Amino acid sequence: MIEDYEKGTLPRAKVIVKAEMDNSLTYIIKFVLEEEHPVKLIEEQSIFSECMRANGINTAKRYKSCDKYCISYTVNDLIYAVTVEEYLGEELKFINYKIVDGIATLVAEMHSISQENNCHISGNTIWDIFDETTDISRGYKAFYEYRNNGEYDFSLYDISLYENIISLYEERLSRLKAVWNKLPRYATQGDYSTNNLVCENGRVAGIFDYNIAGDEILVSDMIIEGLFVCYEMDLDNGLTYDDRCKMFRVFIKKYMECRKLNQDEIAVMNDIYAVVYPFWWTRIIFDEGKSLKKYLDERNVKKVNKFFNETYNLLHQDHFIN
Repeated sequence: MIEDYEKGTLPRAKVIVKAEMDNSLTYIIKFVLEEEHPVKLIEEQSIFSECMRANGINTAKRYKSCDKYCISYTVNDLIYAVTVEEYLGEELKFINYKIVDGIATLVAEMHSISQENNCHISGNTIWDIFDETTDISRGYKAFYEYRNNGEYDFSLYDISLYENIISLYEERLSRLKAVWNKLPRYATQGDYSTNNLVCENGRVAGIFDYNIAGDEILVSDMIIEGLFVCYEMDLDNGLTYDDRCKMFRVFIKKYMECRKLNQDEIAVMNDIYAVVYPFWWTRIIFDEGKSLKKYLDERNVKKVNKFFNETYNLLHQDHFIN
């Protein structure tokens, strides 16, 4: 059971029940009370999930009550969104090269199915780079606000370099905005973390949990999911941080072998990477040892300026050459 109640806001709750039946079948029952997850949205996510399953993706089967996958259920005057799905198996614990190859294949296959079946969900994902409220935007938002919130004295640092970073970011983002509506945008699962994947014999065998599924630009989802998987998931024994960069290259290569990108998608890959990776939230905010926030808190002029220089270079360079 997961609960989150905040003073002054609407009550929030999520209850997840694993029900093991006498017939050896196991089901996952979810009771959700979250403003951002109304019944209508969960129904659309369920329809998308079932489309994936109908087209060969091993994903948890959703069950209907009458003609709906998601129904309302009232408890103590609170209305919960309720779904029932099959239990698919234990989640992955780590990534390695074989698993990253499998995840990339899965993402490409699901993107292709979504495009072929014209799948859409009335909502975006947490990876929408043009929405300042999404998870993917919080790194740049923090980078921009650190100078203006009064907490840090930016006169200590290389202001001209900081301002060049802002200008270059806006230039790259503006270039993307001009062509964004031309790019394929369809429903995506939205979260290929290891705790949403099952494994058999060392290979990716299935996927579940569509709670943040939404519409997204497919090429952007490819790059961001690749970064998320390769840089955030736990590593298999014997792998080091250096392997993360290599696995990201494996991810992109495998995806592009499985789903052919059009020329418009290929043309924006460098700009997407440039506005995302330099401002990855762990790099800006959460990595206690090496984040910009850590260096600013320490008033470490040398490390802050070095961080600015590295960020500018990441923004200025094209990551995808061939």
